[in-house]
Amino acid sequence: MKSFINRAEFYITNVCNYNCEHCNRFNNYRFTGHEYWKDSKDIYAQWSKKIDIGAISILGGEPTLNPSINEWIDGIASLWPETRIEIVTNGTRLNNVKGLYDTIKKQNGKVFVHIGLHNREQLSDTIANVEEFLDDILINTKIYPDDIDNIWQMEYNKLKTDNWPECKMPSEFKNLPDEIKTICLENNFSDEIFLDFNGFVGILDKNHIRVEIHIEDIFHQSALTRDNNEFIVHDSDPSKAHDICFEKLNHHFIKGKLYKCNVSGVLPEFYKQFHVKMSDENKKLMDSYVPLTIDDDDVVVEQFISELPNKIKQCKFCPEWLNAYKLNPSTTKEKITKKHR
Repeated sequence: MKSFINRAEFYITNVCNYNCEHCNRFNNYRFTGHEYWKDSKDIYAQWSKKIDIGAISILGGEPTLNPSINEWIDGIASLWPETRIEIVTNGTRLNNVKGLYDTIKKQNGKVFVHIGLHNREQLSDTIANVEEFLDDILINTKIYPDDIDNIWQMEYNKLKTDNWPECKMPSEFKNLPDEIKTICLENNFSDEIFLDFNGFVGILDKNHIRVEIHIEDIFHQSALTRDNNEFIVHDSDPSKAHDICFEKLNHHFIKGKLYKCNVSGVLPEFYKQFHVKMSDENKKLMDSYVPLTIDDDDVVVEQFISELPNKIKQCKFCPEWLNAYKLNPSTTKEKITKKHR
């Protein structure tokens, strides 16, 4: 009997053309390395016989910079034919990848494009790029969850004190006293921010190719902080860091191995390329993480998957607070001295 995980992210490249501060996979630096489909396809063919997946993301870095992106889409779709697949991209290169449209088209709606827009000022240009990429658009609309007002009230009530008035839906935000609106904005909460975060632009063409454009221009503190030409990891309480982690249910396949999260999978490679200050104890802790491999027996696979929602010791490398940072990305990357490899 196959095991099951709700979601798996296939991380296929460290390379990105943007420099978004606090990228949680550290792709804002000159981080190098692609994973090519030909090198991993046999392993993933074996995984498909062991594990069913509820939803799959293909991401990086910027996945459209991986020269084998079309092979990844074809390969994963053939191995998990019943699973919805999203390509998570910044949307800047849709029209630069030869054959990408036709690759998605032949999947008959099973594969869609998720654009994380890290600068809302680029929305109109991004929509124009999508319209160029697609063929004969049928739908272009803003989409919100059915329970959007309930979500709004829940988020508002997290900030609300006893002397604040009720605010039952985003349209009522404008009626709040100015001092309350100011407090909300200081906590990155307003009608505009909320609707951008919880809604997206949905575009569909005649061949059932769907593109979603999500405003994602706020990142939280990443596992790494800069100290001149070096990087430092956090020294957090693992339980507190895990409690506030918004990536804890996003598990990563990297080079044929399954990791609990992006940091457990990506940090060791970043450490090889860049100068990261770590105590001997923390270096041993980072290296001690053991991902799931195709050679593990069914008992180990089931145990590993059952423990995926739990904290790990390496959670200490991530922050135990959620500081939010508004993004203003560009394609200019800092020249940071790398290790000689």
